[in-house]
Amino acid sequence: MRFVPNCASLEDRVLLSVLPQSMLHQSVEVGKSKPKPKSSPSFSVTVDSDSQVTLSWNKVSGATGYLVEVNNNQVAQVKPKVNSILLNTLSPNTTYDFDIVILKGRSKKWETEKPVTMPPPPLPIAPYIYHPADPNPYEVYNGTLYGPTGGPLYTDIHQGAVGDCWLESSLAEAALKDPQAIEHMFTTLGYYNENGIVVELWEVHFANTAGYVLVDNEFPTNAQGTPVYDQIYGGVLWVALLEKAYCEAAAFGYVINSFTGTYDYVPETYADINSGNPAWALTAITGYQAVTTSINTNDMDVEMITDGDLMVIGSDSTPGNSLIVPSHAYAVLSDNPGAQYQYTLFNPWNTPDVYYNDNGVTVFGNVFYANASFIEQNYATQSFV
Repeated sequence: MRFVPNCASLEDRVLLSVLPQSMLHQSVEVGKSKPKPKSSPSFSVTVDSDSQVTLSWNKVSGATGYLVEVNNNQVAQVKPKVNSILLNTLSPNTTYDFDIVILKGRSKKWETEKPVTMPPPPLPIAPYIYHPADPNPYEVYNGTLYGPTGGPLYTDIHQGAVGDCWLESSLAEAALKDPQAIEHMFTTLGYYNENGIVVELWEVHFANTAGYVLVDNEFPTNAQGTPVYDQIYGGVLWVALLEKAYCEAAAFGYVINSFTGTYDYVPETYADINSGNPAWALTAITGYQAVTTSINTNDMDVEMITDGDLMVIGSDSTPGNSLIVPSHAYAVLSDNPGAQYQYTLFNPWNTPDVYYNDNGVTVFGNVFYANASFIEQNYATQSFV
């Protein structure tokens, strides 16, 4: 069917709405196919907004009127003096075919259709987002919250240029043993306009508090164009987001950081998470009170094997083996009493297997294996929840 509005009240400039969406995809009537245009189109389509366009055309000598079509459906018939029309109920992110038909008595001449894709609706303005103070400029990193597996992995962690091994090792433990704890921390809010920049926004909830912080995908960036702190690989953002969120949460007093070791309610920087106690992070991630004690492999076995706890161990300031980074936190991935080297450990640097540190000394860079004697000789503390 075709719809022809009553045009008796139309003025020289017409303001009309297109037909309901259900009618915009009907085919042209049988036997009413369009003649092929013999000339270039003489009308233009101006996109005014995400839902509105203006069609304008050249007046044709001898024309007795014009028809306006959208997706082969007639939506208006206008007088010969009219040469523009406003269509204002279109759908964002939708492609439409617009056309003008020239009427001369009973004859009709279709112009060449113009396809137009409507733009997306404007992004909402982002609420105030606290960015930890940093000497490096912030840049947007686009990606996904998690990788192809759809959840957090401890291998997503790559500690950057701040000593937050206590936090990153704790995140590694949770990603491996309690991934839902990580997933429950995030509420995806979508895309926003932050001072003219498109950012993605998340609420981050720490389990030890009813409060939450807002974080976006902007992170401090060095002169080489890479993240300064947690290194983002494959566009996986959850680790860098939680590192930033922990700084923000400390500013609001929701979590404990290394700056004071207490809830402080003062502006934070990434430098304020340089060194800390894994028990602070484990408590914030899980909501359960974590404890830190002196290293004792018997206790480690009881906590990990019997209770299935999340555990992070801290190396001695002067470890007996040069392959161990001094005063550094490692995630304990597993405890297998039947194995020759029963403990599987993870360095949150997550660099090549044997890595040269800043002093040119080779160290275990990611996953390695140890027995009880090795643990007791090189580690000083254990934190678990």
